[in-house]
Amino acid sequence: MRKSLFFLLFFLIFSNVAIAGITADVGKRKDMQNMKEKTQMVEKNKQQRQAKTKREEQRREQTIREAIQKIARQALSARENTQMKITISVPELFYPIIAELEKEKEPFSVCKLVTFPPTLEEVGIAFEHDGVIDLTLKQYLESKAVGDGIVSLDEEGVKEITNCALDYSLILGSAIIKLNKLYNKSNIQSWLGVKDLKKYARIAILNSIEKPEEGVKETIDIAKKAFSFPCRLWKNIDTLQCGGVTLVLHPNFQISLGRQILYGDRFLFNSEWTVSTAFSLDQTWEKIKTIAKDDAKIRSWAKTIEKMEAEGEIKKAALTKKHVIQMIAEGRYGVNLNPFNFR
Repeated sequence: MRKSLFFLLFFLIFSNVAIAGITADVGKRKDMQNMKEKTQMVEKNKQQRQAKTKREEQRREQTIREAIQKIARQALSARENTQMKITISVPELFYPIIAELEKEKEPFSVCKLVTFPPTLEEVGIAFEHDGVIDLTLKQYLESKAVGDGIVSLDEEGVKEITNCALDYSLILGSAIIKLNKLYNKSNIQSWLGVKDLKKYARIAILNSIEKPEEGVKETIDIAKKAFSFPCRLWKNIDTLQCGGVTLVLHPNFQISLGRQILYGDRFLFNSEWTVSTAFSLDQTWEKIKTIAKDDAKIRSWAKTIEKMEAEGEIKKAALTKKHVIQMIAEGRYGVNLNPFNFR
């Protein structure tokens, strides 16, 4: 009897333990299944969000590309307007730029030939005081000018003006040559507007301060050697001849070596440029950069162009802008760019 009760009790205990184990195992599998389904749902939602973000990004990129393509096409259309062009001379282009540089950049800030052109008084010729002309002195100077021309002058004043004029001539002559290189052997001329020409002229001037053209430097060195005292009035009271160098002080300042005008309204390295008034390469590029400022390819091109301009490589910079704008207008946005092969 006791044995029967013992076996019955053992059976009941074992059965309960077994049932509890089975129940726990089933619950565990159910929990694992729920966790798996939850993980799958999270992953699915993540993928959906990523896909949505990618679609939105693609739409934004497409919108930006359409916008910059429109800008590029409008600019190219304006460029084709051959009626809206002007020709700019050396004084018209460079002298306003120099006037600005005379506020802060040496040697311009020391000389200021554009802002304050040299006067007769600065070289020691003064026959007018407080608006009153000393006619006797003026007649005497005029007679000397057609005679031997020997008069008392402020030699330091003459030398200072001459050195400044020759420095300006060296920088301007070099800048003109650098700017002309932009046009030579390239089809960039029809792509340049007034704003572009002024920007590249300024870069050419700044670059010429440190890196003048050798041919221009040789000419200026000859002029410096040809300058000598005593100076004399020559033909009129507004003109001084100092050795082989001639200075015209009125009405417009000018310095010459023989018949070669080194600085003045006309120029030894004279030139002129025809540009569009309806199109600006730089302005078009700035618009594109602003709209596509977050685009990696545009940022890369912008960095390349800025480096070229900083180094004075104005031809490469202009040609790079031209080809980028042209590619954008033609929908060839993804084409790789090699600016060093441009013509």
